[in-house]
Amino acid sequence: MAAYSKPPDFECHACAPTFSFIEFKKLAEEGWILGRKHLGILTTGAWGEPPESIKVHILGNDTWGVFIEDSYTQMGQFTSMTSIYVDLAGAYHEVFSEVTYEDNSASGIEEGEPDYSSLKSDISIRPVPGAPFFDLVVTTNGIRGTQQISEEKIFKFDGQRYSSSDIN
Repeated sequence: MAAYSKPPDFECHACAPTFSFIEFKKLAEEGWILGRKHLGILTTGAWGEPPESIKVHILGNDTWGVFIEDSYTQMGQFTSMTSIYVDLAGAYHEVFSEVTYEDNSASGIEEGEPDYSSLKSDISIRPVPGAPFFDLVVTTNGIRGTQQISEEKIFKFDGQRYSSSDIN
């Protein structure tokens, strides 16, 4: 479970709530019991509210990742970032962070100009037999400058973070 807290009247642009992650375990006869709890581990959001999307996905054998999508707009540039947090050795750590949406069409830059961008990325999870962590597949489509973009990158877990296995 992901929960957040904030003080009263916490409504400024830079005011971001603090998150805690709480795990429950289901026992056959006893029902649900409190498992591990990680309090005050992350501060994210704006105007005193949490990010727009928080989801939990399985990332391996008995390994869950908390996917947080947060976005911002600045001078006609809209950007979304997806970060993934995982419990590694009893503490949550950010193991992945990538821009998953960008569009600067509201800044006055028009399609076809060199600085234009309108890109969207989707993240999927690919099971890897025998591996403790599954791979992440990031598929990006859209326009960057004058180029149509359609690419796929594979991210593998190296024990601390997900890193792209693509060689540029």
